Amino acid sequence: VAVPALREIEKQIQNSSHLCHKERRPFTIYSCHDVTILGLLYAMRADFLVEPDTNTSKDWGQWRWWPGYASTLAFELVQLDEEKNGLGSHVLRVLLDRSP
Repeated sequence: VAVPALREIEKQIQNSSHLCHKERRPFTIYSCHDVTILGLLYAMRADFLVEPDTNTSKDWGQWRWWPGYASTLAFELVQLDEEKNGLGSHVLRVLLDRSP
């Protein structure tokens, strides 16, 4: 579920990091269902999704979270200060319902 969406997001991020400011799009919007948001979060190994299961050797335990109605998952490509970090340095900020 998450792979096609992640590939598209990755392509957009790679393309926009090489464009000059005038060529960049201000943002791109995709719409999806809760299960796709959940799949994206699992693909990124978001640690708040499940409670660790202390009875087994597995890293992942019981489900404890599901995206609410109208949840938003935002991927922001942020250019760092060029003087401090060098030319072309970027970080990816991921926000779920406006929270990092």
